[in-house]
Amino acid sequence: MAKDNNEYRRFLGMRLSRRARNNVYIYAILLFMVVFYVVTPGNKDSDETVPANSTEANDSLPSATANGDSADALMRLFPADLELVEIRIADTQFESTAEGWRCTADCDYSQTQISGLIEAWSALQVKAVDDTKTPDDYVTDVQLRFADGRPLVTVVLFDGQPPRLMVSDSGKQVYEIIKPSLAALLGR
Repeated sequence: MAKDNNEYRRFLGMRLSRRARNNVYIYAILLFMVVFYVVTPGNKDSDETVPANSTEANDSLPSATANGDSADALMRLFPADLELVEIRIADTQFESTAEGWRCTADCDYSQTQISGLIEAWSALQVKAVDDTKTPDDYVTDVQLRFADGRPLVTVVLFDGQPPRLMVSDSGKQVYEIIKPSLAALLGR
């Protein structure tokens, strides 16, 4: 049976049947979906730990922000506008609640120590160190979670003169802790 002339229409200068036009529409919609999926942020799982040297980490992890242009400038390891909601030090976990910060399990931290710990991490200032060698005096890993859904950030602490830290998997970038003290960052 011959196709009726009404079934053909001009589309972008081509004479297409209804079926061909529908296929063009479907592929155009699929193309838009792919473009919007790639362009829009926020399709990452919030429990993943992302290496700081990956391109995905630049969107996910907090980055050091300098107070000046020189290499010796003091930096905040995490931007001041990020709200810290959880800290894990060894087997001890601290979390923010509506009533304030608390230990989630049995711990020997007083409320004053917990407040000092949170204040210390919020006011942390560091200086980038040119030495790419990982320090030898490992103390512990500290995991930080922020309210904006960024992936869990692991910070490795090292003792020494001066104490240092390294964001886990950051490509060997070592930071010297300027203030507060290492003991304050551990809540002691």
